Amino acid sequence: MKYWEEAELRDLCASVGLAGFRRERDWRFIMFAATKPGVQAP
Repeated sequence: MKYWEEAELRDLCASVGLAGFRRERDWRFIMFAATKPGVQAP
């Protein structure tokens, strides 16, 4: 099982061209969202 660090998730999103990285942390969990550039979020 892979446990991701916040910086790794941010780098992964950037490496595939996603923008607007947002996150919420809750103890052990990182909930995150990112958007594809040029697409409006609902």
